[in-house]
Amino acid sequence: MEKINIKDLLDYQIIGDLHQCGDYMITSIEKMNEKTNSYDRDLYYINEDLSLSPLTSSHHVSDFIIEDDTHILFQDTRSKEDEPRKNEKKTVYYRLSLKGGEAIKAFEFKYDVFALKLYSNKQILLIGDQIYENKEKDYVYLTEVPFYINGEGFRDGLRAALMICDPILKQEIKITPAGFDVLDFKIYDHYILYTGIQWKDIMPHKQELYLYDLNNNSNIRLLEPYRIESFVIDDHKIYSMMSDMQEYGTDQYCDLYQYDLENNELKKLLKYEYPIYPSVMSDISPRGGESLQIINHELYLLSTIGYRTLLYHFNGSHMELVFPFDGCITSYLFKGKDLYITGMQEGKLPEIYHYSLSDGHYKLCTQSSFSKVLKNKRVQKPVYIPFINRKGMKIDAWIIFPVDFKADTLYPSLLDIHGGPRGDYGDVFYHEMQVWANEGYFVYYCNPQGSDGYGQDFGDMRGQYGKKDFDDFLDFIEYIKTNFKSIDTNRMGVTGGSYGGFMTNYLITHTHLFQAAATQRSISDWVSDYGTSGISYNDGLFFGARPWQGFEEMWEASPLKYASNCITPTLFIHSFEDYTCAISQAYELFTAFKVLGIDTKAVLFKGENHGLSRRGKPTHRFKRLEEITNWMNDHLKEVL
Repeated sequence: MEKINIKDLLDYQIIGDLHQCGDYMITSIEKMNEKTNSYDRDLYYINEDLSLSPLTSSHHVSDFIIEDDTHILFQDTRSKEDEPRKNEKKTVYYRLSLKGGEAIKAFEFKYDVFALKLYSNKQILLIGDQIYENKEKDYVYLTEVPFYINGEGFRDGLRAALMICDPILKQEIKITPAGFDVLDFKIYDHYILYTGIQWKDIMPHKQELYLYDLNNNSNIRLLEPYRIESFVIDDHKIYSMMSDMQEYGTDQYCDLYQYDLENNELKKLLKYEYPIYPSVMSDISPRGGESLQIINHELYLLSTIGYRTLLYHFNGSHMELVFPFDGCITSYLFKGKDLYITGMQEGKLPEIYHYSLSDGHYKLCTQSSFSKVLKNKRVQKPVYIPFINRKGMKIDAWIIFPVDFKADTLYPSLLDIHGGPRGDYGDVFYHEMQVWANEGYFVYYCNPQGSDGYGQDFGDMRGQYGKKDFDDFLDFIEYIKTNFKSIDTNRMGVTGGSYGGFMTNYLITHTHLFQAAATQRSISDWVSDYGTSGISYNDGLFFGARPWQGFEEMWEASPLKYASNCITPTLFIHSFEDYTCAISQAYELFTAFKVLGIDTKAVLFKGENHGLSRRGKPTHRFKRLEEITNWMNDHLKEVL
């Protein structure tokens, strides 16, 4: 058996969501390409035994849709002609017949196309729409917030607009006004239903619901603003998961509503306190599909409850589980009496699973075999170790033992803290944790208060950063030290990213429990963070204050205030284009630690953003994990 190493990432194939095209099932596969230092993504046909047959080989496929029972349309750049010229925008779609033959160019647009849907002979596009055009490239205008978004860059004045293209009449009609920002849209009968809102200066957190009639070009607003997360339509009724944000602000979970198009009535069908998306984290998560779906006039959705993301059916009064699954489902597709899902399970890469309905129950028939690359690898099983915190609450937690564990030997350890805080850890395969366990570390982690999947009150962190979450980590660490005597308490490390980076900073400036830390894409000062990222204008919603009216509260929760308490050798990992947690947050605490004489180093990545650990260039992902592992080895592999 071989140890898992950092570059094993090159062998992993990551499945996409599932689509039906007539009798065919289609998905995508993404794989690292070390030579090009990028990711290859192609489309595949799913065979009956869940093996895959390639449909494309260009490696550049992005968005794709089903055109009819035998054709798919997909975005691609197959030649130099498909690439936009300097200062030009272009999106090219190719058509592929599933009966055979080469893909041919279907059409191209002089816009950045975010999504495409078809109606009759018309193309409905969601495009990038710039309110004003800045032709000078050596400066930018800032007229609104957020002025940049992680993964998108500076986007002042950028909106998403709906456009109808008629290739026969050669007409293009933009149906949303300048300044209107579209979030989502769907085609129903001869209508376009879409969510979005007109805004200026400050992006709102709520959207409105509109109905556009393709027959007479009328446009009607159906709903006043809600935070609308998802919606579907069936039999003249719109089912929507949305929130009024009245009780818990932006982090309030969405309730299920029904809007009747015939009598224009809105009613709440179900108060719901769980996310309707896969929130269990991994560094090899597959692409998720549509959570909310109507199948044969029945409503289904994916929801994360605890550390499982499962499929639920709304029976008219509550959500009922469709079938048990020891893992996390990321997409699903019904095909007659068969149900196909993509998901993650313990010790496996993401797989496709086929279930068949028999005697009223779904039974597993077969599954794909992407995990065969792990067959000869030392995969370490996470052990479930829930504990009771000081408030008497059960906190889900896990520990991974080091390879070749011996009870009479002391081992170094790593506490890994998830981001969010509305994130979630579970027992699914996590590559970096497996690397550390194979390096000889205990790895332990938990879902403290603030995590997703445990209800509204559990996840409410307004004014609580560094309080109830901090207490949970102290209780967890004490539980670990008491119950796992093979952990050397003189060789304990801690790491985490985003919110996990903040908590890493908070722990090492409030305790002397750790002998090494790696803080990634972190927050060190809530006051200076305000206004410097694409989300920090929301900080007032979390603290109930902003710097000019709540400075003390924000400063009190800032690790920088307590920098002089720290003695822990600390590695900073950050990206220059991180517009979620600004790189200045790393500069501040790094500088403070240097001035204070603390052993510290920063590794900063050019051309990367907040998603470095999951979507960064392969060489950068290797380097990041190598730097963290080496830092821990240098400080923890020998008794200090």
